[in-house]
Parts: sequence; C-alpha cells; structure tokens
Amino acid sequence: MGNTILLVEDEGIIALSTKMGLEKYGYSVITANTGEKAIEIAGKSPSVDLILMDIDLGKGIDGTEAARQILEKREIPLLFLSSHTEREVVKKTEKITSYGYVVKNSSLTVLDASIKMAFKLCNANHTLKTTVDKFEATLNAIPDLLFEINHDGYYCDIRTKSPELFFRPREEMIGKTISETLPPKQAKIIISAINEASITGISHGKQYKLDIPGIGERFFELSVAPVIKNNPDSHFIYLSRDITENKNAEILLSKSEQKYKQLDNLFRMIADNMEDMLWAKDLDGKFIFVNKTTSRFLSAVDTDEPIGKDDMFFVNRERSLHPDNPDWITFGELCINSDDVVTASKTTGRFDEYGNIKGKFLFLDVIKSPLLNDQNEMIGTIGAGRDITEQKIIEKELKKNKGNLVNSELMLNAIFNSNPNPAHLVNTNFEIILTNSKLLELKNLKQESVIGKKCYEVYQNSKEKCANCTVEKVFETKVPFKYENQLTLPNGNIKYFETYAYPVFDSNNQLVYAVETTKDITNQKKTEFFLRESEKKYLLLIENIEDSIVGTDENGRITIWNKASERLFGISNNEVVNEYLWDFHYKLLPLENRDTKLYQKMKLSINNLLKTGKLDSNAVTVREIQKPDESRIFIQSTFSIIQTEKGFNIISINRNITKQKQENERIQQLLAEKEILLKEVHHRVKNNMSTLDSMLKLQREEVHDPIAMAALEDTSMRIRTMIELYDKLYRSADYTNLSAEVYFSSLIEEILSSFPKGNSIHVNKEFDELFFDVKILHPLGIIVNEIITNVMKYAYKDITDPVLNISLKKYTNTVSLVVQDNGVGVPQNFDIEKQTGFGLRLIILLAAQLQGEFIIENNNGTRSTLTFPV
Repeated sequence: MGNTILLVEDEGIIALSTKMGLEKYGYSVITANTGEKAIEIAGKSPSVDLILMDIDLGKGIDGTEAARQILEKREIPLLFLSSHTEREVVKKTEKITSYGYVVKNSSLTVLDASIKMAFKLCNANHTLKTTVDKFEATLNAIPDLLFEINHDGYYCDIRTKSPELFFRPREEMIGKTISETLPPKQAKIIISAINEASITGISHGKQYKLDIPGIGERFFELSVAPVIKNNPDSHFIYLSRDITENKNAEILLSKSEQKYKQLDNLFRMIADNMEDMLWAKDLDGKFIFVNKTTSRFLSAVDTDEPIGKDDMFFVNRERSLHPDNPDWITFGELCINSDDVVTASKTTGRFDEYGNIKGKFLFLDVIKSPLLNDQNEMIGTIGAGRDITEQKIIEKELKKNKGNLVNSELMLNAIFNSNPNPAHLVNTNFEIILTNSKLLELKNLKQESVIGKKCYEVYQNSKEKCANCTVEKVFETKVPFKYENQLTLPNGNIKYFETYAYPVFDSNNQLVYAVETTKDITNQKKTEFFLRESEKKYLLLIENIEDSIVGTDENGRITIWNKASERLFGISNNEVVNEYLWDFHYKLLPLENRDTKLYQKMKLSINNLLKTGKLDSNAVTVREIQKPDESRIFIQSTFSIIQTEKGFNIISINRNITKQKQENERIQQLLAEKEILLKEVHHRVKNNMSTLDSMLKLQREEVHDPIAMAALEDTSMRIRTMIELYDKLYRSADYTNLSAEVYFSSLIEEILSSFPKGNSIHVNKEFDELFFDVKILHPLGIIVNEIITNVMKYAYKDITDPVLNISLKKYTNTVSLVVQDNGVGVPQNFDIEKQTGFGLRLIILLAAQLQGEFIIENNNGTRSTLTFPV
C-alpha cells in the first residue's frame, strides 16, 4: 500500500464509501468517527501521513478544533473534506491549515489530486520552514539590534542578542512609533534614515548617541532598507549596530595619532637640529629616514631626496661631478661594511668609519642597530654617526702629551638633566653614581638618598638584580641594549617603560659605567593593545560570519576574503586576493553574458564608486553567477562603502539564495495550481446531487429487471431525501438548523407520492417543536425514508383502511422517533440482528452514527422506534 490516510468522518456511509474509493487509488485508510478519536489515533500512529478531516463531527469537538489540537502536536498535511461551501466556514479552516479544502461528493480523481497536491505542498512547506529556520538562526546570530517598522513608523518586531541595549523594554516598544519610544534627537536621525531608504533603496552610516538606562552612553550606526522596494506601504528593516568600542577606539586613535604626529614633528625637529647624523635603512641598504646633518653629509638636496636611494647613488653622483679628483670621496672604502656586520649578527655594533668627503678626511663614530618590527623581525638598520675628527686629533695630541681628559661634573649634570626621560649612571657594581631630575620625580626620591645604593634596591625594592636588566646586558656585551618592562609605582599604578642602556668607557677603553635612560610608553602600549584586540575581534568576526564578505582597498583590489567566500564562490583566498573587483565579478558572469562592453561598463562603474563613494540604487543586487566548477547559483549581494584616509573601500556581503529562490517559485506554482483545482471542484459539486438522481431515473427507465428497478428506485428515493433536506435547509433563514416538522412533513409526502397507493394512506403526524442541524437531519431523514418505504412495500397487504402514525418527541436528554402502522406486522421469529436487507442494515448503521438505539416490534401492526441523545 501507499501513504496512510486518517479519514475522520462521522457519517458511516460516507466514511465507508470514501475509504473504499481511496484504497482503490493505492492508499491505506484508517477511519475515525469523532474528533477525540482522531486526536488519539494521530498521536499514537506515526505511520499516518495525511488527515482527511470532516468539519461537523456530531457530539464532542468539531473537525476544526480536532485539526487545531492535532497540528499543535504534530506537523502533518491535513485536508478538510466537507459539504460546506460557505465563505465563513472555508475561511475558518484557512486559519488552521493551508493544505486545502475539498467539497464532499467531489470525484475520487479530484480528491486524489487534492491529496497529492497536499503532499507536494507539505514537502514545499517543510523545505521553506527549513530555509526560514536558517534565516531565523541567522537573525538570532546577528549582534546588531534589528527592528521592523511599518510604513506608519510603528514597531512590528524587534530582535537582538543584547536586549540590555534597548532604550526601553521590547514589550513597551512593539505597537508604538519611533517618536514615542526614543528621545527626539535620536528619533529624528532614525526617521531621516528611513526616509532616505524609501527614496534611494538603502541608508547606511548614520550614527547617533544614546544614553541607555543602567548602561550609560553608547554609540550606534544605522543601516536601513525597505522590505519591498518602490512600495509606499512597505515595511522597513533597520539594523542598529553598537559601535561604542569602535567609536571610543577612533577617539583614542585620533588622540594617539595626534600625539604621535606631535612626537614625530618633535623627533624630526630634534633630529634636524642635532649635529650628529641619524638615519635608517631597509635591508637593501636604501634610506628610509635621514636628518639634515646626514642630508648635508650625502650632498642631498633635502631630507626627502635620499629616501629610496643607497649610499652609492650619492657617491657616484659626486664622483661624476669631480672626475679629475679621485680623492674627492673615498669614505667607507677603507673600513669594513658595518651594515653587513649588523645585518648578519642582528646585534648593535659600534664602528669607526673614515675616508674623504668632498676632499676632506673625516672620522665618524658610528653606532648601528637592527631595525625591528612589531613581530621582532629585522626589517633594516638604524644608525647614528658623529664627526669625531677633531676629537681624534685631540686624542692623538693627548696621547702624544700623555695628558688626561677629565669630564666636568657640572657638564655631566647638565647633560643628564636636559634629558626629557628618566636616566641614571651606574658603575659595574650596579651602584648609582648620578640620576637626573626626571627619575627622582618619578620615584619620589632625592639625589642624596640614592647615590651609592644598588639600583635594583632603590627602584624595585629587591635584593636581586632585575630580570632582563639592561645594565647587566651592557656590562656583559659592552654594547648598547634596549628592553621594555613595567614598573609598579608607590601609588600602585603600573607603568610601561622602554629602557635603553649604553656603555661608558674610560681612556683605556675599559668599561666603567653604564647609562640607563627610560621612556614612558604606557599610553602607547595601551593604544597598541587596544588596536590589536580590536583587529583580532574584527578579523574573528569576518572569518566566522555565515555570510560571504568581500572587501577592497582604495584601488579596487580585493583585500578581504573570508572562509564563507571560499565556500560560496569555490575560490580560495590565495587565488583572489589582490585581484581587481571588476575582474572578479566579470569572471563569475555566465559565459553567455560576457562581452567586452559589459566588462568596460563594470570597470567604469566600480571605479566611479571608488572615486565618489556614492552608491546608486543597486546597493542590494540579486544575480546569477557561474562558479569555476561551471555550476550556477543565485546570490544576493549587499554593497556598502567605507571611507579611509587613502580613499573609499567597497565592502559586499554575499549570500546564496538559490534554494530560497527555487522554493519561492515552486510555492507560487503550487498555490496557482491549488486555486485552479478549487475552482474546478466548486464548479463540479454544484449540481452533483441533482445530476446523480437524474442519472438513476434514466437508468431505471432502461432496466427491466424488477429487483434492479426496485434497487434503483430505493437509491433514488434516498438521494431525493438528501435533496429535500438541502432544499429546505438552504431555503430557511437559518441554513444551519431546520424545523423537524417542516422537513419531515414534506419528506413524508414526497415518499408516499412515489407509491401508487400513497394517497390512500391516512397519516397522523405529531411533532414537538424541534430544530436540528444537518448532522442529525441527514441520517434521520434516511431512516424515516427506509421505514416508510418498508411499510409501503410490506405492511398493507389486504388492509382496507391503512393508517400510518408518525411522532417525534423530545424528552429530558433524548428524542424518540416512532413510526406505527396497522399492517400485518413482522414475523414472530423476527430477529433484527440476522436481517441481511440493505435498507435495515442502513437504518442500524445510521442509528449507531446518531449514537442511538433502534428496535422493531409487533404492536397492532409494526412499531419502529429510534431513540437517540441530544
């Protein structure tokens, strides 16, 4: 067997007929005659694949309530199968399920088509639900505040993972306007963004500040778009992103940049006013910085000219200007290449360099160190050089005269105190010889209290030397050393310092002292830490977000390509980074759409966007692409612009909507098919009952077998019973209930008129004022038809004065129908349980449907009694 169907029908005949018909179409059918039983079977039988539900189910809950309870516990296709065609009844079922509504007495072909359509719609709904669940999960994963508002500005829905960022609780905002729930200034900004989105299709980048109760001041950035473009009644979705950290970082970065700029200017000013030479080179030996003294030494035009050039550029230029003087410039040719020494050893070194400059012989005292980046990787060298030609001459004279050069203590103090950073001088026993005023202020000490004491005892309150002590490194290596460390101040605050120590030699080149100077880099460290953390969070978010994110630099080259992009487009990061955005988009076009003009148009459009930073109405696009494996998908791309110091960058968020697009098209097709089917069903059902009666009459005229003619006549009479019922029902003011007296009076006349001796019967009728709905009148009418038909056929043989008494009485909780004739009566051995006639079996079946009891007995004729509850 095929799919299993639960048929819920309280009318036994219809249930049996429908069950047999469906089984011929290959279905397995389970029946239930009450709503309660249907709920029980649906809950206990997972094998049930679809439910056919009648609406009127007699006593107990009706079909709509049974359907509602079943669907609350189980997702299953459910078709309503009813004779009702009233608009309000159909509308009521549509609120419960959208799988369809089939009018009873429709052909089995129509019912089978409706069932198959319901299965198709169920599969489509399941796929759609899966898509919607994914979309819902995506919405719940978005860290932004998401708001849906209608065209009048009222909040319809609000989503967020961070409800604490709401200015008001969610329940106080739903159903109210923006102006009612936010301060005027912020409401005005949001409303202006919505107005902009209604005109341009999107609004992005508007920012506002909001003082949130219990949290404080936060900054937000808006993104707004209509749900349906160019529709004045469209709802709007706006995302409000908490950018407080970024905003604070921008403020801090701005301050830091300003400070760095001031420091850079100060450094440039100090460097350019120094008599010593300062410079820095990359690993290729090309200058990346020189001060004015170095520029003059190189015979450069200014400090910018050496950038990107090496020493030999200027040497060769000077030699070309003085070709007749081979000794015009020989500097560096007579001594070792100190750049190679530092690059190879990756340590600081001190060198004597000498030679002719512009025909004059010079001595330079040069210190060179590795230039390291943030990852402690060597990226070049940094050097300082001092002209010590005169000093060398003096040393030569002093040695010749065996004189001693003694530095003035006053000069030493002046030099120390002119240093803007804390500094001190220690001997090889780590005893403090001299400190400057900055260090004393920092540690809240006096000069006389520290002289002669161990430096680590004074500054670290320790009996052991500091870990990574720069002074100790200098004494060990006899070369300068730099180290970053942190100090705990007397007030408990932690400060970060960059400590630099260099050796001091006596006239015999013996190491006797070390000078240690310290620079406060606390703010720099905090800024660096904050920027690193922000960058980590940003990169982590980009890499782990569900959607593809593609970003460019100001030249249109792709610089951002997350893992979702690799999955979506089937292209790895290495294959696409640094490629131009227009080349990338053009390669994804289906082959039949590619041409030179389109490529030029795409390139021009993207370059205009990079130049102006203005998005047109195509900020959100849906297009078909062809991946490298030649498969095709539909993607939705949302474009936005980010402005940097160098220019505009393009960011696009891309999503695969192929399944969503296919399912939407399929659902629309199914709905259209369903609408056509329902129209056809309504058209055919309209005259089914009358047509069926006419066909039976026509068939009876063609039949000559008395038994067959009687069977057709009986069936026709039963149908006319139903026609009479619907005729009276739809002619009444209240077409859901009908007077029993009105219905049965006309029905009795209709039945008697079909018999030749019907007019000779003396009929006594006694009806209480009772009103029933079609659920009771229908089986009751058939029962009356069967009883009277039997009476007319068998009761009045040899009866000259036939009498028929019919009564319908209501008692406390029951109704009694009694049909009494004065005929021959039933045989003495009559047993109702052993009767095989269809009419009597039909009466028993319908009595059970009414939950009643039917008996036949002899009582001056035959007395038939039906008692049923009300």
